[in-house]
Amino acid sequence: MIRDASDFAELPSLRSLVSALRDPSSMALIASIVDRLIIREISSPGETSISDVRLDVSSPILGIMLDVSHSGEASYILRRASMRKPKERKYEPLVVDVGANDGVLSSNSFNLIQTGWSAILVEPNPELLNVAKKMTQPLVDVYRDGNQRICYVQAAMSGGTAASKMKLKIGTDIVSMESSLVRGAPSQGDKKREAHLARLRGGGGGGSTRQRPRTIEVDVLPAQDVATRCNGIPRRFGVLSVDAEGVGDLVLHDFLDNGYRPEFIIYEPMHNSEPWEVTLQYLEGLKYKWLQKRGWNHILEYLE
Repeated sequence: MIRDASDFAELPSLRSLVSALRDPSSMALIASIVDRLIIREISSPGETSISDVRLDVSSPILGIMLDVSHSGEASYILRRASMRKPKERKYEPLVVDVGANDGVLSSNSFNLIQTGWSAILVEPNPELLNVAKKMTQPLVDVYRDGNQRICYVQAAMSGGTAASKMKLKIGTDIVSMESSLVRGAPSQGDKKREAHLARLRGGGGGGSTRQRPRTIEVDVLPAQDVATRCNGIPRRFGVLSVDAEGVGDLVLHDFLDNGYRPEFIIYEPMHNSEPWEVTLQYLEGLKYKWLQKRGWNHILEYLE
């Protein structure tokens, strides 16, 4: 018989639950979930509106947002930006997401858009870009004050100096929807990776694959052409996220060599020709400081 609330702690079922939660693997999972929760300010102190009722509030209204990026990159950036030493912000809150995919799953830009950042989403796969539009357009400039914009660019980037067209191979897996520019015969490493992924996916059970990969022709744009399509990119902007299969190093150089200085860089070096150590040395020469590696991505910060 339970006499008071403290007796609940002695119930076998509750004790078993607490014991399970204290298992190291469970604690790691809980910590990962908590780390992905972002507290955001919905309104500032003063007059606000809830269901068309005007209210006077003495403190900001807060909400909780779930980080959808692959390894918590978005919440890491948002926390870092809010914790930095007070100084005049010299960058526009804009994220340029190269290889934006569907704009949600594992996205480095979705949560930034939620918090009011402007965005340029660059994605060569038209199907994925259409999904990104549907998922992000309702989040943009919701208060109609003109302070937030979004631009969708259906194109690939490869670090070239002039616009061109190339073939894009769209993979068979409809979950990851990987795509890559066709740049000659696949290397031995590419073949091994494809075979490894095929084994992991078990031959496509559960409807996770298409019948066969397909190839489409897409525009391939340099950074300056992306800027032109989107009515300009400021020299100083918030985040450059680069996930460009096999050409990420070239895309990164394209932006930085043309004078752009994002405050934060999220960069995946996998399958790129330039070794990460060489890329890091190049970035440090431009006054970037390496902060952390999260998942496959390296995060760097610009130091004036």
